[in-house]
Amino acid sequence: MTSSYHLKLKWFIRLVQLNPYLLIALATIIPVVGIIVNYIYLDSNSIAFPRSGALLVCLAVMSVYVNHYVGAEVSTHKFFLELGRTKGHPPKLPPEMGEEACREFDEHLKRAKSDQTAHSTKTVSDLENVKDRIVTIEFSTGVLGTFIWGFGDLFIEYTQTFIKLIAA
Repeated sequence: MTSSYHLKLKWFIRLVQLNPYLLIALATIIPVVGIIVNYIYLDSNSIAFPRSGALLVCLAVMSVYVNHYVGAEVSTHKFFLELGRTKGHPPKLPPEMGEEACREFDEHLKRAKSDQTAHSTKTVSDLENVKDRIVTIEFSTGVLGTFIWGFGDLFIEYTQTFIKLIAA
């Protein structure tokens, strides 16, 4: 029996969970396109490469946002996994929390109790691995993007001068 509990992730978390290397691909493609655009025009006033650094910083911020959702999923899975392992009567939410919140809590708890523990543990482990990978991606894209955004124009200017010297 497979549980539908672990499939209740937001679409972007599922996408990143299935393929976190999508963020790495985007982080590689963005500056490469900026360099290509700059060198197509061979104009030292072109700002495509430095702006690609700004896009990398935006990607880093988006990665932080996605990682908060992944962290919340990990916490939720762990909470209900531990509740599913407890013996005796599970805790009840107070009625002032609302009927819908109490019903949703009970549904999550039933799924956690009926779920296969090894499968749930694997889901938590997979999500924690994704969270760790995203932290690395968000740090590296943030640092690289800030560097390119700040010094990309100098890089382009010096490399274009170097190319003109070689060509002459």
